[in-house]
Amino acid sequence: MITDGIICKYMNENIQDHVDPKTGEVNDTSLAEDACSHFNDYESEDNIPGRYFDLAFKVCTKYELKSATYVEHEPSPSEWGTE
Repeated sequence: MITDGIICKYMNENIQDHVDPKTGEVNDTSLAEDACSHFNDYESEDNIPGRYFDLAFKVCTKYELKSATYVEHEPSPSEWGTE
């Protein structure tokens, strides 16, 4: 059986392949599908076990928190609601 640790290791090593270059967000569904395909660990036919999606969500959340940047900006009039 493939452990969660092995799956997470693979996901962490390949996460860059699933990052949207415009937004910097990770496509966790794509990451889950990639990992399941890599390990050929389908439940039946092409059904991906739910744990792959759960693990991808956790890996992506950690990645996005680690790489996030906070940019402070002056609110525009439309953000103030006065325009």
